[in-house]
Amino acid sequence: MRWARVWALLCVTPFVVAAPPASAQDTTLVCRADARAFCRSESLTKNRETIHVCLERNADQISRDCRTLIRMTARPPAERRPAS
Repeated sequence: MRWARVWALLCVTPFVVAAPPASAQDTTLVCRADARAFCRSESLTKNRETIHVCLERNADQISRDCRTLIRMTARPPAERRPAS
């Protein structure tokens, strides 16, 4: 009986402990309105890197949820970042 509890604990623990990271899809959905409002020209190009840079540049104006996701997501490498 004890081995069943240990095995069940080992099977469930990774799902409880590890929270899923914010995905690009979540960032896109949360920040879509902010990108349209503050980064109109960048959002028309549909280039995620330029939109990300623009949202970082306007961090004081965008929504709190979008600002949090922008801070949590990885920045593009310096050699791929568009000039501002």
